[in-house]
Amino acid sequence: MTNTKTGKLRCQLCGKYYHHLGSHIWHGHQITAREYKEQFELPYKMALISDIIYHKKVDAFEKDREKYLKNLLASG
Repeated sequence: MTNTKTGKLRCQLCGKYYHHLGSHIWHGHQITAREYKEQFELPYKMALISDIIYHKKVDAFEKDREKYLKNLLASG
């Protein structure tokens, strides 16, 4: 499902590769991540983003950890 050269995830509906597969399946195929995972029997907790994007998100969170936690607590 992952391209070993680019790290992108393969869409099982159209065969193209994306870093943000969840965004693609919504905008490109008008189905939710849950529907996609059910259709292809993927684990519910499986992320539909590439490792590259995952690490960028982790780095961004760590950089502004206090701000994110403050906002999270404020939102209840």
